[in-house]
Amino acid sequence: MSGKENPLVTLKDGSPVIAPSNAVSREFVESELVLTPLGRDVLAGKKDWQLINKKSRWLGGVEIAPGKDGWRWDPEERLLTHPSLAKPTRKAKAKAKGKTSRKPARTKRAAAKSSRARSGARKRK
Repeated sequence: MSGKENPLVTLKDGSPVIAPSNAVSREFVESELVLTPLGRDVLAGKKDWQLINKKSRWLGGVEIAPGKDGWRWDPEERLLTHPSLAKPTRKAKAKAKGKTSRKPARTKRAAAKSSRARSGARKRK
């Protein structure tokens, strides 16, 4: 994301962000990063980093390959998707069942609160 070609972020002076050695780690921690114009476009969704990026990388045992056929985040469905996974989306499932709206996602806090309320009700019985 900060190589020589098509960087999304750079150091404030325009140089690439490179993992520091022990000798310069303090300087690195105190340095300031800036988004490049391309970084702003990618962040705004105007450009697709996976179509621009030409290098594969591995994250947690998953290859993130360049191009349109790799893993993608679907913000509408709120799911990680891959073209090889020919599973119907939540929207398609809801449409097939005749439902048009989606339940809002529960936050961890709401789930924990609901769980505490249920366990408290069991204790009172």
